[in-house]
Amino acid sequence: MFNFKFFPALLLIGSSVQMNAQIADAGPDQELCLDHTTLQANALMPDVTGYWTLLSGNVTIADDSDPTSQLTNIYVGANTLSWTIINGTDTTTDEVSIIRYEFDPAIADAGSDQTIFTPLSTAVMQAATPWFPQVCSWTVVSGTGIITNVNDPQTSVSSLGVGENIFQWTCDDGECSVPGNLDQVTIWVETAMSVSTIEFSQPTSIWYDQTTGLLQVNSDVGIDDLTLFDGSGRRIQLPDQTNGRPMNIGSLPSGTYVVIANIDGALQTQRFIVSR
Repeated sequence: MFNFKFFPALLLIGSSVQMNAQIADAGPDQELCLDHTTLQANALMPDVTGYWTLLSGNVTIADDSDPTSQLTNIYVGANTLSWTIINGTDTTTDEVSIIRYEFDPAIADAGSDQTIFTPLSTAVMQAATPWFPQVCSWTVVSGTGIITNVNDPQTSVSSLGVGENIFQWTCDDGECSVPGNLDQVTIWVETAMSVSTIEFSQPTSIWYDQTTGLLQVNSDVGIDDLTLFDGSGRRIQLPDQTNGRPMNIGSLPSGTYVVIANIDGALQTQRFIVSR
């Protein structure tokens, strides 16, 4: 006959085994500047086995059964490994992230300064794209502006104030960061009143023909320079210009444009719209 008085003891023994089962711990995530490191998983108990598996990225595991194995040839970027422990019929797994940054990180480049003209108050940034896993971000240093996406090198900035607006592009390279890896860019917002004009004995005319796509500039005084900006303040390359000769800009996308003529040291501006 079965002796029921031993049954609680059997349950206790079974519970004790479950409580003592080893749980996998792959160790802390790591951020590196070099291409090698040591893994830091928990040590194996007697009669317990474990192994490493590369889930993503590119590394060389010296000993996939060693909880503190060496890693070499670590790929720049994110690398994920799993540490699996087998304890009898129980199997547990834990993951660890190894992020390697460039030893010689990209230098922050905020792009060229820009000038836009009211009523426009929006510009598109032109910073250099970061090298992953480098992370860069925009901040307002002075002036005003609403940054659409602080981590986008080509983000748009709206609500720019008249005058000087300075923005800073700062890059973080984790363990490889160098002090002062930042750059600044200035966006000038000019009003029509701030563009000087000059009276000529003969009129100077600037106009855009919507039908033909031709930009015409006529002046009896020599034109020193002609500059075209789009609605975001970016300079547009113009064809070689000759005074009085129309320039074909019909391939421009729809939008508002500003052309500035430098005539004998004075500036004359004209806004026009291209529509399709």
